[in-house]
Amino acid sequence: MNNLQLPKVSNYLLMALISLVILVLAPIASILVNSVYQQDQWHFSNLFRQILDIYTLTILWNSIQLALLVTLAATLLAAPLAWITTKTSISRHKWIDIVILIPFMTPPFIDSMGWMIFMQHRGYLEQLFPFFSGRQDWFFSLAGMILIMSLSLFPFMYLVIKNCLLRIGASVEEAALIYGASRWRMLTKVTFPLVISGYLMGALLVFVKTISEFGTPATLGKQIGYYVLTTEIHRFTSNWPIDFSKASVLSLVLLTTSMLMWAGQLYISNRSQYQLITGKGAKLRMVELNRWQLAACWGLLAIILGFSIGIPYFSITATALLDLAGFGLNWSNLTLRHFADVFNTDNDAFAALLNSIQLSFYAASICACLGIWYGLLVAKGKSRLTPIVDFASLLSNTVPGIVVVFGLILFWNSASNPVPLYNTKGMLIVTYIVLFLPYTVQYVKASAEQISHSLEDAGRICGASKWYSFVRITLPLIMPGVIAGWMMSFIIGQRELVGSLMVKPPGVETTATFIFSEFDQGNTSLAMAMALVVVVVTTGVLILLKTIESRWKSA
Repeated sequence: MNNLQLPKVSNYLLMALISLVILVLAPIASILVNSVYQQDQWHFSNLFRQILDIYTLTILWNSIQLALLVTLAATLLAAPLAWITTKTSISRHKWIDIVILIPFMTPPFIDSMGWMIFMQHRGYLEQLFPFFSGRQDWFFSLAGMILIMSLSLFPFMYLVIKNCLLRIGASVEEAALIYGASRWRMLTKVTFPLVISGYLMGALLVFVKTISEFGTPATLGKQIGYYVLTTEIHRFTSNWPIDFSKASVLSLVLLTTSMLMWAGQLYISNRSQYQLITGKGAKLRMVELNRWQLAACWGLLAIILGFSIGIPYFSITATALLDLAGFGLNWSNLTLRHFADVFNTDNDAFAALLNSIQLSFYAASICACLGIWYGLLVAKGKSRLTPIVDFASLLSNTVPGIVVVFGLILFWNSASNPVPLYNTKGMLIVTYIVLFLPYTVQYVKASAEQISHSLEDAGRICGASKWYSFVRITLPLIMPGVIAGWMMSFIIGQRELVGSLMVKPPGVETTATFIFSEFDQGNTSLAMAMALVVVVVTTGVLILLKTIESRWKSA
């Protein structure tokens, strides 16, 4: 074992860079090339003409308008909750933070389906409250899309604002009060400026997530005729007549918009920094509320959680249990046969479930191996290639998912590509790997950066080879990060829609594409039964791996 010698680190970096070029960089570059190189000729003028076309500008404006309004709505939902759970006695209830994250962990397209079933004509809202009959038409509009997407994304904004508030110690606000500032002036002149930089970073992230979202625009947006960049890219790559040239232009527009937002986030994070944590501690200043104010806070919390969790999950569960949709909500109309259909080995639903579990398992396992490789090289390497490997391994997390998937289609479906991967299950696995790789890399890198070089030096002093030190010292210490990365990749793989929808071979379904197609065809009960099964499976895997991770840490 001691005679086993590993290649030089520079060789590892070179091989890592080559693999990342194939997996990530070349597919994204294919979009740029395809935008200007068509039919063996360069068409730069045509590219600018298509970008400035009224159609492209209209779709771009729809995407930007939706993202701006969703960011504003998410702020209005998240800011009061963050203040309530930070500055009042409600902050001692730690379970609130866990419950608030449930909408963020629910696939947006499933949330959209639940809301659409609830608000449609003769839907659950009318059945439960006949007074609202005919009064819910407003939902099937841009306002409905904003509501659904903001309820899905507000937990992210909530965490950002809350973390900013937690860093503001009581001494800062009390100093303002001592100098005679009113509570309103303290809020606007002290608290708000200290929160604004963190909030703006969170707002830009929500903006990028919204403009990159496919599920809700593909369900509700398609029904109301509100088209955005993501849905149009999918249309040009999946529906006849297929137009890769137009899809490339729209992908380039979406990619450029997202990159500008990320650049803005980096600018804000570098320019707006306040040192709020000192050696004096950071005890928070709590606000005393009377009984009615406290009741109002609990009421607001209940309303937001009811809209973000209660309505969609009630709708999903009720639909999955209905025997005949036309008979509506009735105890005699409840059945478990749709769940039985999901687990019937002769049905397409069970095949889709097995496909998702199998594909997600393979992809997550490969991501774990690649994450160990790339994460350790980035954390421990000092070569000039290290930042490039770091950038490339995380790039797919900053580029909209549909752009990454379209780039993979162009690259692997190219006539010059000798590997016959396209239109196979292997193409789905590669797509999942590229989309989920940043999670494992981030977790492994964070774990590896906490390992002191003295441990590895001690191993070498005792005669251990590099391989032996890696297996017996480094790997056990980074294993919690590896498990966390595997867990994230597997769970997200169960709900991945856009990648599965665009690259799945004929006759192959995953849970996400099965739910999407069954809902689109009107078989809503089976679709919602599958959605609940996916939620239960992913929750079970999460609990199991969290248990393994905690035991590993305590070992």
